[in-house]
Amino acid sequence: MWPLLSPLLTGVLKVPRVSKEKRIFERELELIESLRRVQREEARALEHQKELLEKLRAAHARDAAAEREQIESLRKAQLEEAKDLSRQKEELQKEKAELQKKWEELEEERKTLPLFSVEQQTS
Repeated sequence: MWPLLSPLLTGVLKVPRVSKEKRIFERELELIESLRRVQREEARALEHQKELLEKLRAAHARDAAAEREQIESLRKAQLEEAKDLSRQKEELQKEKAELQKKWEELEEERKTLPLFSVEQQTS
């Protein structure tokens, strides 16, 4: 009795086994596809991060260039101001020297004026 049922039972057992293997295979395919989808999304995210990083680097480079230009402009302005102050200082020194000379001349004149006055009074 058992030998006759044995082929029937094995045939019955194989059908679910094939079906189970098929489901496992289909699930593996789903997981593989899901993994590929996640990898594509990660690749897009990495590409987006790369683009953002490049934009950030470019922005930093622009900022640094603008800062260098501003520093250079301030440096030039300071040099011009220093030249202007030096020129003003020279002019003031010349003016001071001229005033000192005039003062000395006036002092000399003042010294000689009383002499004339005294001489004129005695004469």
